[in-house]
Amino acid sequence: MISHLKGRLLENGPGHAVVEVGGVGLEVKVPAGAAQALPAPGETVTLYTHLHIREDEISLYGFATAAERELFRTLQGVSGVGPRLALAIVGGCPPARFWQAVLRQDASLLGGISGVGRKTVSRLLVELRDRVPAAAARAVQAAAAAGPAAAGETVPGPAAASAVAAAGGTVTADGSELAAARDQARDALSALGYSHREAAEAVAAALEAAGPEVTADDVIVAALRWLGRQGRLTEE
Repeated sequence: MISHLKGRLLENGPGHAVVEVGGVGLEVKVPAGAAQALPAPGETVTLYTHLHIREDEISLYGFATAAERELFRTLQGVSGVGPRLALAIVGGCPPARFWQAVLRQDASLLGGISGVGRKTVSRLLVELRDRVPAAAARAVQAAAAAGPAAAGETVPGPAAASAVAAAGGTVTADGSELAAARDQARDALSALGYSHREAAEAVAAALEAAGPEVTADDVIVAALRWLGRQGRLTEE
């Protein structure tokens, strides 16, 4: 299994990229719109990959984040969804919005994806409702608790996510449990499709504004608001 590629980007076209690794140019299928997110040819790129093997074809699929790759893999467990359709869905709907749609059973959030009709959308919502990643569910719930402020209006106070039932215990900012809250927040943001770097930056900014007591969900909400202020919310 090829977990990821890191090399020089040689070519960047609609639906594919060519990455040079160790003197070998590897063609990778990427989601629609990924071309805009990739660096310029000649620069270094890292892609999370999935190797798909059939009797008549070996294909390598690449994604900007681990969350996109996991969504791609999960989608193929739905009846009637193969790698091409799964790639189209990932390209047309960020992980954050997709899992929000599944949690809410809201078909409207999955509308407008090329090649995905109403029957497929209904099947996705039904078959995946019990397979939402725990970190993604937690982050979506925290964002819902934050309300409009999650779009980046203000930085929250230390009790911003108190309405989230799964918040867990409150931890002291100086205590050893702070690291656990930080890691849980990073995992939740990564599950929503943010890169490790974006998640780390957002969590660091959230912790700077944290009060003497903070929960993991406080950090998630504050991080989402910070990302909103930077114009980097994945739902948009």
